[in-house]
Amino acid sequence: FFTSSASNSTSSSSSGSSGTLSAACSAYTTIDDPTRSISASGYALGCDNTAPFSNQSIGVWIRFIGTGGSTLPLSSPGMNLCGSTGTGWYAGTMPSSTGQITNGTACFTWYSGVCRASVSIRVANCDSFYIYFLPPAPICMARYCTI
Repeated sequence: FFTSSASNSTSSSSSGSSGTLSAACSAYTTIDDPTRSISASGYALGCDNTAPFSNQSIGVWIRFIGTGGSTLPLSSPGMNLCGSTGTGWYAGTMPSSTGQITNGTACFTWYSGVCRASVSIRVANCDSFYIYFLPPAPICMARYCTI
C-alpha cells in the first residue's frame, strides 16, 4: 500500500513561505490505500503505528493517492470507517500557496469524543498535491482517513 516516491522539484522553502516548493515535495512516502477512504464501508482493526509510520518516531512525509483519496478530511467522518475504529482527520487550515507549509492538528474520533486523541502535524502545498508530515497514531485502532 505504500512506496517511497519523489517528484522532480528540488527547491526548498521554510514554513509559512510560499512560491517555491518545499524540499519535502521531492521526498515523501506514497500511500495508495482505498480502505482509508471515509466512504469505505465496514472496518478492520487497522492502526497507524506500523510502517511507514513506525519507521519515524517523530513523523514522516506522506502523500495519499488513488481511489481512497488524496487529502485528510477537514471534519470528523465519524467512527468505524477508514479501516479502523478511530478515524483521523485534519483540524486545521490547508496551505493555500504553492510551497507553503502549515502547522495543525490531526484529531482522532473515538467513542467519547470527536477529537479524543490528537497529534501535531504539518501540511505542505506541493502545487498540484498536498503532503502531510504525520507521526504514528497516538492510540491503536486509529488511522488517518482520506477523501
